[in-house]
Amino acid sequence: MTVRDQNLQGASDEALFDVCAGEDRILITLDHDFGQVLRFPPERSAELVVLEPGARVTPRSLLDRLRDFLALADVRSPGGSLWIVERALFVSI
Repeated sequence: MTVRDQNLQGASDEALFDVCAGEDRILITLDHDFGQVLRFPPERSAELVVLEPGARVTPRSLLDRLRDFLALADVRSPGGSLWIVERALFVSI
């Protein structure tokens, strides 16, 4: 599901976080605000994933980061944590 699919365009970050947490959904975003663990406690969510596509966001860079995340999720359960996925680097909090 996307923000658009759920008619959440323009919703606050807090509202989006609450919807995803309430529906036990992984929130995958480019918004670094979701990396603020005091504001968005990862343990309250199914998972927070911040993709960092690089200085220039392109469809290719987005797909690359998404593939990186999926490869990592295949070997480690993401449950209740914050993942920041950068090129050739993965950080889990």
